[in-house]
Amino acid sequence: MKKVLLLLAFCIGIAIVVVGNAQLRSNTASSNGDNPFDPRRYGIPDYLAGYKVWAVTDSRTHACLPADHWVVYVQVEPHAFPTPLTGSPALMDEIKRLSESLHVELSLSTRSGPYDMVVFADHMARWNAMNADGCIQLGPMLIITPGP
Repeated sequence: MKKVLLLLAFCIGIAIVVVGNAQLRSNTASSNGDNPFDPRRYGIPDYLAGYKVWAVTDSRTHACLPADHWVVYVQVEPHAFPTPLTGSPALMDEIKRLSESLHVELSLSTRSGPYDMVVFADHMARWNAMNADGCIQLGPMLIITPGP
């Protein structure tokens, strides 16, 4: 019985080490260059106007973006509706300055709280697969109303 318990404890210990190392690799992907969404790959600093930049996408990593358009994802504190960026003209000024200096159009996307890069990468992969045969286009909608 003691041998079984010892073997079980050993196996659990190995599982903890393996899972811990996998988690460490996923959390440090952006620092070792394995992360295609790393802002530094694009020449964008880690912080803009005090906001953490956690990802950037372009036409290679985000389907349907034109070649001269990037999306900058920043982490914001949760605030009341309608926008977490109320009163943040400094961030918009930084985005405009970067857009001019990099000669690309930059869009801004926000996320409150930390976001797991593995989840984000999976989301982008699904989006890209969904748009592999052509981008989803939203056009005029027919609204049916009763009467003339």
